[in-house]
Amino acid sequence: MTPEDWAKVRARPNWREADLHDLRTRYAALLADIAAHREALYQHETVAADHDLWTVLDEEGFGG
Repeated sequence: MTPEDWAKVRARPNWREADLHDLRTRYAALLADIAAHREALYQHETVAADHDLWTVLDEEGFGG
């Protein structure tokens, strides 16, 4: 995501007040961040917590 994208995200209402579409967008952005984390650590030493976090990607069918 670009800095402009993040500025739009930060300008949104608090998640407790957001509509369903906004919540879905935020969740997709969170999954994208988790996928980027997994990619960044691909050839590095990881711990069980990393793998626990990454399982959500498989559970949600995110990123093949």
